[in-house]
Amino acid sequence: MRFFQVLIFSLWLCAAAGAGEPLLMHFYYTPTCPLCEPAKQKVADAEKHFGDRIQVIRHDHSSDKNVFNSMILALDFYGRGDTPTQALFFGKTCLDGDEIKERLFPEIEKALAGGATTPDFAQFGAGSGDAAADSAGIFAKRTTLPLVLATGLIDGFNPCAFATVILFVSMLTAAGRERRLILATGVAFIVAVFLTYLALGAAFFEIMAYFGASPLFKWVALAIKWLALAMVAVAAVLSLVDFWRAWRSGGKEKMLLVLPDGLKNRIRKRLRGAAYGGSIMAGAFVSGIVVSLLEAACTGQTYMPVITGLIGDDVEKTRGYFLLLLYNVMFILPLVAVFLLVFFGMTGEQIGGVARKHVYLTKLALAAVFVAITVWLGGMLLPTVW
Repeated sequence: MRFFQVLIFSLWLCAAAGAGEPLLMHFYYTPTCPLCEPAKQKVADAEKHFGDRIQVIRHDHSSDKNVFNSMILALDFYGRGDTPTQALFFGKTCLDGDEIKERLFPEIEKALAGGATTPDFAQFGAGSGDAAADSAGIFAKRTTLPLVLATGLIDGFNPCAFATVILFVSMLTAAGRERRLILATGVAFIVAVFLTYLALGAAFFEIMAYFGASPLFKWVALAIKWLALAMVAVAAVLSLVDFWRAWRSGGKEKMLLVLPDGLKNRIRKRLRGAAYGGSIMAGAFVSGIVVSLLEAACTGQTYMPVITGLIGDDVEKTRGYFLLLLYNVMFILPLVAVFLLVFFGMTGEQIGGVARKHVYLTKLALAAVFVAITVWLGGMLLPTVW
């Protein structure tokens, strides 16, 4: 009997000791956000309601990059892919601003009833080395996927590629090819374009990864990254100039970022040979490869900096190839759409008219993409200066 009394008393002491430990809550916020006030008030109400059962530690991430870096690391630890303005961490729970307003009290009750403990947030410190570089690198990782998807899609709205596929279908039609054969030939051409761009990207990715990992060639990798940054910054300026010219002239004024006439003539010659040749499927596939290599002069200004950014982002190779695949899928979608429009009866003049009418929007979108890539790459490279 005495044994059970001692056991019950010991359990009571353990429970009492546990009850004396408050539930630690880390609240990341910015004081200048007027829309964040309801969530801040909710946290303050929770402190009054739960008293000494909880302890809220506040972190102003707008005042210090190290604090912002800490929040990003905590979000990654809790499996959150977004980057909210406010975040509250306790136990195994992470709530953003809206979730704080809607679910805070029940979540605290659940955590307290389950005896939850909050991880030691010392592990989410600013990291080693230069804090600004750490923060920039981590933020870049969280923006890589949407940037790659958006860049691939906007890069796919490429007059060079559109003109090529329109011209090719027109030549096939003029050569008297059957519609079923035109469809199969167009598919072969587009598949060749997709595989060629993917292969070019993978080759450049491997070269940059090798240079970056080699102590002997690391300076080469760094020089290429700075070259890519300069190239995309210049492309951003030229795209803004093209936007202004297109908007002012209704798409009639000559653009700066266009494929040179010499390469255009070589592409036409290659397509004409495929359209009127004997082995049309093989000719279309080979033409897709050749045209892709020639058009790299037009699209490389986007593709090269993106791959350079992936290397600077220190992505694993598997993820790097996955991102390259996504980029090329997005890149090829507009080309597929234009091919289907032409195949089902829309004329090249109609598509060209629509393209010219809205070319200023394409140029503005390209300029926005180039600026985003410039900021993305710059965030990784500028910390290497100091």
